[in-house]
Amino acid sequence: MAITLNTADFTELKNILSQTPDFLIEANRHGFLLEMLQESPRQANILGSYAIGGASDNAAVRLISWLCTFGKDKPDRESLALLVDALLNRRGDYSDAGIFLRSLYKRYPLHTVGQKPAPETALPAPPITLTPQQEDVLQRALLQAFTFRSLERMLWSRLGKDLEHIRLGQTDLPDVVFHLVKTARLEGWQHDLIEAAWTDNPGNAGLEAFVKSLAV
Repeated sequence: MAITLNTADFTELKNILSQTPDFLIEANRHGFLLEMLQESPRQANILGSYAIGGASDNAAVRLISWLCTFGKDKPDRESLALLVDALLNRRGDYSDAGIFLRSLYKRYPLHTVGQKPAPETALPAPPITLTPQQEDVLQRALLQAFTFRSLERMLWSRLGKDLEHIRLGQTDLPDVVFHLVKTARLEGWQHDLIEAAWTDNPGNAGLEAFVKSLAV
C-alpha cells in the first residue's frame, strides 16, 4: 500500500533528510542509500528507479515521494520505514528530529504485524506470575531480542501500548526494559508481554529458552 504523509510531516521529513550530512553532499548520497537498503530484499527495485543527483532538497523530495508510493519492501514493512530508521540511526531517538521520526511510526502504518510462523513452544495459560529471578531472565531476553525501536513497534502493534508512557524518562535500553517488565507486572499483563515478544520474534534463542523454562 502507499503511504500518504500530510503536508507538515512530508516537509519536516524532507528537511531532516536534506540536512543529513551524508545525504546533503551528493557524492555521499549513494553510500547513504546502500546503507539504508542493505537488509531490504527489494534493494535493486528501489535503487533502480531513483535518481540521486541534484540539490539535497529536490533529491529528498524525490526519495520520500518514491518510497511513499513504492509500498512494501517486505510483507510487514513499508519501504518508507527504511528511511525513517536510517535517519533515526543518525539523529538519535531523543533529539528533536528523533522524536518526530519515531512519532511517524504511531501515526502511519510503516511497520505492520507480519504473518510470522507461530512459535512451536506454547506459553502456559495466563496469568503468569514471574519470580524476581525470572523477571531478570526476561529482561535479558528482551534486550537480546529487540532494539529500542523494534521494542516500541512491537508494543504498539501487538499490545497497543506506548513505550513513551512506560519508560519514565529512561533513555538507556536496559533501564527502559526494566521499567517495561515492572509495569507489566504491576498492571497484570506480563503474560501478554511475553506472548507478544515471542510471537513477534519466534526464532530468538533467548526468548525461546525463557518460554521453555516457563513450560517446565
